[in-house]
Amino acid sequence: MVATLGLVALPSHIVPVDDAVSEVVLLVGMAVGVDYSLFYLRREREERAKGASPEAGSRVRGRDVWPAR
Repeated sequence: MVATLGLVALPSHIVPVDDAVSEVVLLVGMAVGVDYSLFYLRREREERAKGASPEAGSRVRGRDVWPAR
């Protein structure tokens, strides 16, 4: 979030930026975090339903997280 606010701060010196930008950045960041958490929990539950151990179920591989590869 800090990096995003920093990137927004650069053009704000040239172009007027609304005061609500920081709130929108925060809300989008929280939404992405919640979405990823739900995805992670779903994958863990799927692995446990297949009979994997709790440790194996909590391992999510990188290609599972980024399906666009």
